[in-house]
Amino acid sequence: MTDQSQQQRATEVAKKRIADDKAAREAAAGSAAEGSTPTPTQMENDLARLGVFVPNKDPDGSPEETATKQLEAKPGAVGYQTRAARPRPDAPAS
Repeated sequence: MTDQSQQQRATEVAKKRIADDKAAREAAAGSAAEGSTPTPTQMENDLARLGVFVPNKDPDGSPEETATKQLEAKPGAVGYQTRAARPRPDAPAS
């Protein structure tokens, strides 16, 4: 009988832990959802694709993307020299 009572006690503890974890997840999800904007539904995306007016959305809190990446050549690369373009000696003058 002691084995059954221990097993029942362990089952009750496990059920309580599962319930506590679920409550904690729901509380975290509720606080995370505050202040965020929902993603558009498939219907909203389809309407926008067909040209239906979509009202301006609230900013989602992500930083503005104003920086652009520019690539520049390194000035005076060491050890690299291009050949000068010269006409071929047998080429006809035009």
